[in-house]
Amino acid sequence: MIGIAAQRLPSTVICGAVRNGGAGFVKTLAVIEGLKSWFDDCAAVIVTNDNTDGTDGVISAWAASNPQHHVIHLDGMAKAIPDRIERLVAARNFYLQFIRARMAQRFEQVLVMDLDGPNETIDPVEFARVVAAQPAGWDGLFPNQLQAYYDIYALRHDTWCPTNCLEEVRKRTWPLMGWRRRAARKHFVYDRQIKIQPGHPAFRVRSAFGGLGLYRMDALTGCWYGTRTADGAPCCDHVVLNEEITRRGGKLFIVPSLINEAPEEHLRPGSGRPIPDWLKL
Repeated sequence: MIGIAAQRLPSTVICGAVRNGGAGFVKTLAVIEGLKSWFDDCAAVIVTNDNTDGTDGVISAWAASNPQHHVIHLDGMAKAIPDRIERLVAARNFYLQFIRARMAQRFEQVLVMDLDGPNETIDPVEFARVVAAQPAGWDGLFPNQLQAYYDIYALRHDTWCPTNCLEEVRKRTWPLMGWRRRAARKHFVYDRQIKIQPGHPAFRVRSAFGGLGLYRMDALTGCWYGTRTADGAPCCDHVVLNEEITRRGGKLFIVPSLINEAPEEHLRPGSGRPIPDWLKL
């Protein structure tokens, strides 16, 4: 990105969901404050529920600091929706609905962020520089991580990861577990967590996430998060949203120079190997 100056970006609403966010949430709020100054206009929407740490106090102070900070409290959802993934899908759809009802005409972009850690080291100046350098015509941009691109569950790429990696593990190992399951997870998940150099060009995917997604507002019209594909198969919530965008002709890209962090708990031996020769990104 040498020689490309950071410049202001189109109007953007930043959104995310958090529960018991801890120190990572506090640090991510600071990053959001830094990012806001690089957008022509900016607001933020956070959905939260049933916190048992200090998150409620942090988020209340944050909301009170700016009228463009919006918080949706869904306390009681932990009991109403016991499954964590289904609960997260509901939270994400709440912020999509809020944005569409109140902000769709005002903002050009939506920045979806995980709020509990992977984005706490983002450099706002570098973020603005990288996004501004992308050619026109994209509908969604996703980050890379220096350790390894980790979010294989949300990934869909015809060669790299064409289907649900966890379903591939299940089919390979059911009903046997133990070492067979460990070997299958290494093969279908961790061996795919390749190390992509930041200088690599952006490349098309059908779906990705990695803790952050920058979307054109128009591309999200009518799209929702879910836990099952159109044919009823279980899958990652980001895949449901992203593949609907792709089916409509949307263009989604992983941008290797758009850097955040890979959570250590998602990495294992095998993570971070070089891009294999057979994979042409």
